[in-house]
Amino acid sequence: MSTLTETAEAVQEPVQQSEPAQEQAPATNDWRSSLPEDIREDPSLQPLQDVNALAKSYVHSQKMLGADKVVVPGKYATPDEWRSFYHKAGLPQEVNDYEVTSANTDVDEEFFKDYKEASHKAGVLPSQAQEMFNWYLDKASAEVQRQEVEEEQSIENSLKTLQTDWGNAYEVKLNAARNAVNHFGDDGLKDYLDSSGLGNNPNLIKVFSKIGETLSDDSFKGDSNPGNYGRTPEQAQAEINEIMADPKHPYFDKQHPNHKKALEDMQRLFTYKG
Repeated sequence: MSTLTETAEAVQEPVQQSEPAQEQAPATNDWRSSLPEDIREDPSLQPLQDVNALAKSYVHSQKMLGADKVVVPGKYATPDEWRSFYHKAGLPQEVNDYEVTSANTDVDEEFFKDYKEASHKAGVLPSQAQEMFNWYLDKASAEVQRQEVEEEQSIENSLKTLQTDWGNAYEVKLNAARNAVNHFGDDGLKDYLDSSGLGNNPNLIKVFSKIGETLSDDSFKGDSNPGNYGRTPEQAQAEINEIMADPKHPYFDKQHPNHKKALEDMQRLFTYKG
């Protein structure tokens, strides 16, 4: 076997080694990158991972916006838009249909009418207006009670002040003040003293008491309770002493035409003296 006759060996062509495939960079999957910059980073879009999620969210929101849903007007809404919102929320179109009632029969009708009109104009719903009015009635009632208590306390304080200032002459001087009001005043004055509270003012009572002390007994004819006509026990005693110190006083002269009256005056003074 010569070299020429020798079976030729299969020639293997050298295998060319292929270069390792390069890894392809993952395709960008952030769908928000195509959005305008002013909404791209909006927090409401962050949970949505792709366009499909966005579409589902949109469809769901549209289903939620049914006929029974009301959209709250935004910051720049017009008065008409707000008014439309109030009506959709339950505000009647006409104030006459505004159902607000008052169980208090003492409420002024004109005030109640004005309250309903103002509430309706402001867009206050009937249920809210009713709650506000009930609150007002409770507060008003409490205020009336508070004023009554204050008035009673004021009267009590005034009487205590007069009792302290006048001492034992309190009843005498207070009665003199009342006599003066009855003698000089009419019903109008009495009503004013009651309504204004001045009838309980200690200073004013003292003024009327001094006026009452200047009136004579005859000035109170027809008065069922003339009292002591402003005389205190001390004053009565002083008058008694003055009469007793005057031997020429009609009290001592039985023949004097005024002797009888002098006896009556002396008897009255002893009564005042107590």
